[in-house]
Amino acid sequence: MNSAQQTLDLGDGDRRAVHGTVAPLVRVSPVLDPSVRGLCCRPYELHPKGCPNFGQRATCPPAAPLYSHAYDMARPVWAVVNEFDLGGHVERMRTAHPDWSDRQLRCVLYWQGGARAQLARLIAAALRAMPGTRAETCPEAMGVNVTATLAAEGIALEWPPVRIARQVALIAYPNNTLEGARQIVDDYYIQWAKNCIGPTPPGTCVE
Repeated sequence: MNSAQQTLDLGDGDRRAVHGTVAPLVRVSPVLDPSVRGLCCRPYELHPKGCPNFGQRATCPPAAPLYSHAYDMARPVWAVVNEFDLGGHVERMRTAHPDWSDRQLRCVLYWQGGARAQLARLIAAALRAMPGTRAETCPEAMGVNVTATLAAEGIALEWPPVRIARQVALIAYPNNTLEGARQIVDDYYIQWAKNCIGPTPPGTCVE
């Protein structure tokens, strides 16, 4: 773990680096590229027009503000990185369901909820550790190239994930112009992580 990475206190005496190979909190310099917002319109399985949230949510393009407009880029920015052992999950599912196809074994319905719950817990810990910061779980929607941002810190994202599925959120200090509604989202994350109940937190991308 280098000086730009640190562990998070998750509460109840639980202080960990993460169950994978990357510390959950990494100092980063966001790679700003507004063109990545176009990924939301890229067709994918069962969604020929791209993400159904495009143009429907305030946290999605084109309504979502650019990251550099919403956050103070002169102050530190951190990436919260959660790792899910997708390869191990697939092997466990293969043992339980030997007749399933690889697509069925990797279906997000069987693992994404748990991974998101762990990410929410890490986000809540980061927000407690750094008062005044805010969390963004879909920084691509705000023009951040997350893959390039993490690559600069030696962290590779698998697209599509094969062995390790990493979920990433950015934590930073907002500009004064950032909507006050962000506090509602952050409070929701803290409560959701505490109780591990409720629907997917607002602002979370749909895979």
